[in-house]
Amino acid sequence: LRENGGHAHAAPRRCQSGADAEAKRSELAALYAQLIARTSKDIDFLLSSLPSAQCSPEVQEENLRRLEDKNHETAEQLSELVRNGEDVLQQIKDSLDTLARHQLESVCPGSGER
Repeated sequence: LRENGGHAHAAPRRCQSGADAEAKRSELAALYAQLIARTSKDIDFLLSSLPSAQCSPEVQEENLRRLEDKNHETAEQLSELVRNGEDVLQQIKDSLDTLARHQLESVCPGSGER
């Protein structure tokens, strides 16, 4: 800081060389171009995911009904898989219990009796 007429001012900064400034501007321009391209791709994706204006409400309702049916069918399949998984888990637990009981009986005969 240097004093100028009773007021403190920051000393002037060393100016960047012309080549440094040009390189920085070039980097920023490239970054800005990348951001614009990415934003454009995002906008295109969002626009393509919107329902077509050519689709009538009836067609959209039919598509929604088909999706709901498929969702219901898939939910039923998931429930069945969960039930099967629970059955397999119970079989594994039973097998582990039997195995542990046999191991205990082989180490301590008569201990597995109830």
